[in-house]
Amino acid sequence: MQISLLVPAPLHGISGGYAYDRAVLDGLRAAGHDARAVEARRPPPLADAPARAAAAAAFDALPAGAPSR
Repeated sequence: MQISLLVPAPLHGISGGYAYDRAVLDGLRAAGHDARAVEARRPPPLADAPARAAAAAAFDALPAGAPSR
């Protein structure tokens, strides 16, 4: 199964949330899934217009047929 995890900024960040996201992706991959991060490239927690546009662009970049929203 192909799984995309939307994250608000580069996944290599050094916060606990990104460490958790990396662990989730590693676990999914170990279970045989094609798992990847899709970076919206906007710092959380700001839900301003640019952040919403970045999230929409990240969703639009998902492969055809991928579940979203």
